[in-house]
Amino acid sequence: MRLRDYQIQCLEQTYDNIAIGKKRVKISIPPGSGKGNIICELILNYYKQGKTVLFVAHKTNLVAAENAIADRLMETYRFSDFGLYLAGKKSAIKKVMLGTNKTVANRKVSNIDVMIIDESHRTKAPEYVDLIDKIKPDVLIGVTATPFRTKKGENFEDMFDVIVNPISTRKLIERKFLVPYKIICPQVDIDFTGIKVKHSVSGEMDFDQAELFKRYNEDRVYQTLIDKWKEHGENRQTVVFCTNDKRHVNTTVEWFVKNGISAEGITSDTTKEQQKQAMKRFAAGEIKILVNIGMISEGISIDVTGCILFLCATASLVKWVQASARGNRSLWNSDYSDWRMEGGKYEKTDCILIDLGGNVMRP
Repeated sequence: MRLRDYQIQCLEQTYDNIAIGKKRVKISIPPGSGKGNIICELILNYYKQGKTVLFVAHKTNLVAAENAIADRLMETYRFSDFGLYLAGKKSAIKKVMLGTNKTVANRKVSNIDVMIIDESHRTKAPEYVDLIDKIKPDVLIGVTATPFRTKKGENFEDMFDVIVNPISTRKLIERKFLVPYKIICPQVDIDFTGIKVKHSVSGEMDFDQAELFKRYNEDRVYQTLIDKWKEHGENRQTVVFCTNDKRHVNTTVEWFVKNGISAEGITSDTTKEQQKQAMKRFAAGEIKILVNIGMISEGISIDVTGCILFLCATASLVKWVQASARGNRSLWNSDYSDWRMEGGKYEKTDCILIDLGGNVMRP
């Protein structure tokens, strides 16, 4: 695997900090920068040193699914000497273990040299604080694209010794590793007055989703959705983010379909296999619209996505940054020398972000 220069720099800075005693390192690297490859390199480097390594994420599909860490290790790095801590799965204990935080918390785990946490902006949540205290790794490495908290007065200074930040989104766009955004924020006339902001168990804050759904669940809003998509995003593979209500996903899909636009939805009722197949159909262009709540807002991207549509408002900067970044991956040709072309033109040169929640203007 050939790493990019900033990925090499990221690894070197991480190892250098650990060597001088800063053994709690947070890596901050933008979505689309190759975070998964950095994690795999860390795992394999410590494995070669004879260290025990534990990789933890909060979702199964970040651990063992298509293009997740387990898949990358096997397919890209030809490495399979690892075990899994996943609910309902039995696995031999290996020097390298991959699992979800909830399953690891329920297993007997000891003598871990290096613990790597994906989406580590979540480490302030009680379940992660308790897990780290339980594992007591010699080295703790957290990786995230959003190294901040929106809970007032909360930061990571008591959990990490240093932040490694090798490159910015702007630089990635300048160097063509990512495509630029074009942000469109149409007027929808939704009244957000009186909607409370609540804190989730993980400590993140966002609008009351039940109340937010009521404001969005109106025919005039759905019609605006269709009109604005046809105006700005038509013919682009589009991912839609809804409020945290399955009815919102289902109704949104219905509105697209009745307007002659192929669409499917993903919710917590969708099985993992159904999710996988829906994303494959979307990537192949068999469906134009993929609607979800937050199932694909972190760690999962489909490179052909050319439009992100927010049919929701959010007070969470983490959610906004993570979800809006699902469409800025470049489409590369086979040797990665340039973006992919068809008919003498690049297939993808930007990503349209249609914001029907006024999120881009929210402080």
